[in-house]
Amino acid sequence: MKKLSHLKVGALTFVLIFAILGFVSPSNSVTSPNLLTTTLVPGTPTEKIIGPSLGVLVPYNNTLSTAISVFVYLGVYNKTSGQTVGIPVASDNIPGNGKGAAFIPLNNIPSGNYTGLIFAVTYDGVPVSPTSTISIKV
Repeated sequence: MKKLSHLKVGALTFVLIFAILGFVSPSNSVTSPNLLTTTLVPGTPTEKIIGPSLGVLVPYNNTLSTAISVFVYLGVYNKTSGQTVGIPVASDNIPGNGKGAAFIPLNNIPSGNYTGLIFAVTYDGVPVSPTSTISIKV
């Protein structure tokens, strides 16, 4: 049997998430033909401690003139084994032509060194940001 790379396994994991979101997500996000993976422009994601939680803070600039509500996903991959160890999520409402930031807690992620892939989708599952990468140490 052919062995899948961790990137392919991660991609399959995200496809599964989108399939699930398509059935259970609320339909109250912006509906516009202008939604693209360039709608939200990410800044540099950073590890932060907010309150008692270690997490990843992801700043965004909204290029739309209207507010947009999104889920921001963080696929966490073990650097050594390439296995997905978690897919934490946060939600945010970013004002039109404004800035926002999503804080994604790393609760229940075991200690270790990881690669994180970050992207945002509308509540309907439409991708609205490019994928960002961060190295994470828990």
